[in-house]
Amino acid sequence: MKRTFLVALMCCLHGLASPACRADADVPAWVPWDAAKQGKFITAIAVKYSKAFVASEDMGLWCLQPGGPGGLGWKRCDPTGVNDDCVRSLVIDQQGRLWAGHGYHGVSVFNGTSWRNYDAPQGPLGHRVLQIAVSPVDGDVWLATDLGLARYSIKGDTWSYFSRADGLPGDQIAAIVFDKDGTLFAGTQCDGIAIAKPADNYAGWKITVGPDRAPIEPTGNGLPSNLINDVKIAGDGSVFVATDGGLAVSRDHGVSWTFYRGEDCYDKVKQRTGGAPDNWQQPADVPLLGEDYCTCLAIDFKNHMWVGHRKVAVDQIDCTTMKKISPLPDDPKKDVPPVNVLSVVDAGSFWVGTYGSGAACRPIDAGNTAPEVQANHSVTAPLPSVATIRPRQFDRLVAKLADAKHVDLTAAFLGDDWVTRGDGMGRYGRQKVYFPLYGLGGWAEGYDVNPSVGPNAPQGGPYTYFIGNRPEESRVLYLANAFTRTQGELNDGSFSDQSIQTAEGPDLWLKIQVPDEGIHRVTLFFINYDGHSKANRYRDYLIEVKDGSMEKKDADFAPPLAHARVCDFYKPVYKQFLLAGGHPYWIKINRNYSFVAKISGVFLDRVQGDGKKDLDSLPNPMLDEKHWGPPEAPDLAADAPVSIRSAKKMWDDLDGRYDDASVACLQLPLRMQAYKLASDNHADEQLLANWRWKLAMWDESARLEFCKQMDAGYDKTIAQNPQVAKPDHVKMEDQYKSPPP
Repeated sequence: MKRTFLVALMCCLHGLASPACRADADVPAWVPWDAAKQGKFITAIAVKYSKAFVASEDMGLWCLQPGGPGGLGWKRCDPTGVNDDCVRSLVIDQQGRLWAGHGYHGVSVFNGTSWRNYDAPQGPLGHRVLQIAVSPVDGDVWLATDLGLARYSIKGDTWSYFSRADGLPGDQIAAIVFDKDGTLFAGTQCDGIAIAKPADNYAGWKITVGPDRAPIEPTGNGLPSNLINDVKIAGDGSVFVATDGGLAVSRDHGVSWTFYRGEDCYDKVKQRTGGAPDNWQQPADVPLLGEDYCTCLAIDFKNHMWVGHRKVAVDQIDCTTMKKISPLPDDPKKDVPPVNVLSVVDAGSFWVGTYGSGAACRPIDAGNTAPEVQANHSVTAPLPSVATIRPRQFDRLVAKLADAKHVDLTAAFLGDDWVTRGDGMGRYGRQKVYFPLYGLGGWAEGYDVNPSVGPNAPQGGPYTYFIGNRPEESRVLYLANAFTRTQGELNDGSFSDQSIQTAEGPDLWLKIQVPDEGIHRVTLFFINYDGHSKANRYRDYLIEVKDGSMEKKDADFAPPLAHARVCDFYKPVYKQFLLAGGHPYWIKINRNYSFVAKISGVFLDRVQGDGKKDLDSLPNPMLDEKHWGPPEAPDLAADAPVSIRSAKKMWDDLDGRYDDASVACLQLPLRMQAYKLASDNHADEQLLANWRWKLAMWDESARLEFCKQMDAGYDKTIAQNPQVAKPDHVKMEDQYKSPPP
């Protein structure tokens, strides 16, 4: 959850957001932001070459530039041809092109004349682009995505990729930044910091991780947490990292780190599970930060660091002395909307994007240290080419898979799916499903899901909560049991007592049982349905798979077998894990000091191996007889090109290696590139359709087919059980074709 609370800058929203923010004719004068019309939930800001762009989570992209018809003002400028109103990241490259990273459709590029979209795998391999950065050495554009890093080479007009398969500690990259010599710092969502250098073409990654449990000191050595939200570099080369547990700084290019925590850190120590450590006494020193949770950073031209937080005021800190600068006057301290973006955009203005009150600008005095404003830039660069997979590139991927030495898999994180939205029924859970209130569904034997809560539960739990039917909202999960989209959740009950908001726990726990044979996929469905309101905006979870043979109290702080992070999920996400049969598992949904830990669905699938009985091959009782599933993949023709045969062989090899822990990190990136190779070489459309299904690559025809299949399941159920017919039932196909205005 890369968010901060706007506190120090709240005054901008109440009268100071005016043309006074303008410091130079080359930078557009600020025009007040109309949050109701332009968006309350800001995700990115880019200002350069006389243009300003502001992106939002649910109301698209807006631009501000001098002159033009109608004079200066905000204008909607969404990428054309992309059905995605969430733009999460922005950057203007050295050629003057605007790169807009989407929440669910890759990246779009505007060259001053036209847009082009590069959804996975036409550009990046991941659909969700969280940050974009430009190398100061060669001008290459790098994208931080939910499936590793993507690099677009300016010189070669080519794309390349870095993931766990290439040495990164995690595929979910939250933030990236370059220092002046081209060294890349990548902040992962829950695996610390990864650093690579241009000297070896970013082939070797140095990993720095923090503790699994928050430190008890207000300052110390190392990272305070592995959950990274932002990374910035000061003029002297110092690297600053915003985490959920404080701010870290390195003065030696990432060799060593020092952390600084927030004022709530002492309450967290007191409310640790089991209490504070023996002989611990609260230090007299006041922590540097107003709050532990740091969401975003900006450095101004006076070398001052601006640090955003989740619940309290923005801190202003001298980057050299690490002394807090007196807060701005009239700063509200509590109950303000989160801030996603802090950006110093020229010598005299500071722009900010909040999560709840739109965007704002504040004039700042940069003294005599401000650089000259860049001259206006005329865009002449062509649009990047789409990604291609050359035979030699694919040969290297084949060799990488062949060289992976077998390691028996127990549990592993497989990856994210941000694209399926609420249409996962049948794509996930072909053996078993678990939904709040409805419990387990499906024929397969040997699967079980048993929810509970951990320590510090205020009044028992877990709790089931239903908002109601939402047939018109595609982000809401379709439940075959309810014959419509229904928003429900299972939660840990931490909503009932504000005093536990700095306590560990209670957290939501799932005891998972899978059959003894084979390898299984457990997929967790998360949606922060009410995440645009009040404390619901704070949600940010750490998901940990634990040894289920341990008692819960022992498993609580045992090292996880696999983990992932869930943040910024107003639109839903499916988190996928691989589990080997023959073991019980705990899945801990760590609240991470959020307001309520919750989940809306669990899906269980066998991905490798056979079951003892054929019951798990029967269709879901509430789906169509056709057993809503992927199109059947045809056999390759005898004269199929070598490239397509190579792609099919890789796909088949990956199917047979789900039991290999060393291949878990290869599964998604290699499948995406195999699909790309086959598609570029005009493989049979039925084969490509089968692969698109398994890779959750949706188009509008697939959405419509999903609706038809869910309607067929309803008709089948009613034919067999007429007493459960819904008089007000709305056909999914009708809803899809004629959505409400």
